[in-house]
Amino acid sequence: MNSFEKFSKNHTLIFCIILAVVFVILFGFNFISLIIPVSFESIKHSRGWEYILNSINNFIAFFVLLVIVRIIGLSKNIPWNIKGVYKGLLIGLSFIIFAIVQLVLMYNNTINKTVYIKLIGIVISLIYCISIALWEELLCRGIILTSILKKWKDKNKGVFKAVLISSLIFGCAHIITALNGNLTASLIQVFYATVMGILLGIIYIKTRSLYSVIVIHFILNIPAYLMHSIIPSFGRLHRYEFIGLIIIFSIIWFLSAYLISHKITNEDLGQFIQ
Repeated sequence: MNSFEKFSKNHTLIFCIILAVVFVILFGFNFISLIIPVSFESIKHSRGWEYILNSINNFIAFFVLLVIVRIIGLSKNIPWNIKGVYKGLLIGLSFIIFAIVQLVLMYNNTINKTVYIKLIGIVISLIYCISIALWEELLCRGIILTSILKKWKDKNKGVFKAVLISSLIFGCAHIITALNGNLTASLIQVFYATVMGILLGIIYIKTRSLYSVIVIHFILNIPAYLMHSIIPSFGRLHRYEFIGLIIIFSIIWFLSAYLISHKITNEDLGQFIQ
């Protein structure tokens, strides 16, 4: 056992927090974009190039995390299981409905509904959506939740505490959006990302599939990043629409997580805690 693996096992919670902070600072702020020379500033402010640079940043984060998984000895504990995707989509149906409702409201708020499909833009946007889901889910569900589950397997309500802590870390990671100057919107995002994380964590455990939460996370990214490649003037949610949606679906997500958590069996936990 190497020193890095030993530290992750003996001081699991500290390790998870440090890992999250380091990755949010390095990759949440998109270090690829930060190191581009000033002469390429115009590229950085182009949506297409911004998505490309962000995708490169996210894929680097993902592959670095894969290396860390091997170093800390979690490879056998993180279930990928492609078959779990279908079950995950069924359990996480409320996430899909949430994305659809967002799209409908945003379309209704669009003044110019002219469709101008940019195939390359769609491809770039889809790649960007999946790149976000890959590294964030591997970090928060794959490494952090699995590590805490493995550590607290014998503790009272260990599963609930593991899911809650990993979700809080996932939610707090979104505080970086406060840098755009809108602290209220950032706090709202932290709140609903935390509640989302609770249900995503339960789905991850119940389906025994990291792919399941990656796919759901990918779907959730579509309203924000894809539609401008189809309708250039695609609208946004009004503040009160957004807050209303968050309140309604947060209640649904929390209740769903609570009900499903009572159906988690020792068989579900098998691979995580072995």
